[in-house]
Parts: sequence; structure tokens; C-alpha cells
Amino acid sequence: TIANFSRLPFLYPDLGEADLNPVFVFPRGVLVGDVRLLKKP
Repeated sequence: TIANFSRLPFLYPDLGEADLNPVFVFPRGVLVGDVRLLKKP
């Protein structure tokens, strides 16, 4: 899932910044509490 997230800049070239906070890692997966995505100017 983290590896999938790293593909976002390639899928969306206008993506300027990504902020995930908090990120909880569990044995069976990942939970992201909040996401902020900013477009390039």
C-alpha cells in the first residue's frame, strides 16, 4: 500500500506535495488518518 502511494506522482504529474498524517501500520495493513494533496503551482 505504501508502494502504491509512491506511484501517485507518476500517475498525476501535477501533484506537488502529499502529506499523510498520522499513518498507522498494522500487521494486516495501513491506516491513514488524514491526507492533504497539493497541486503544483
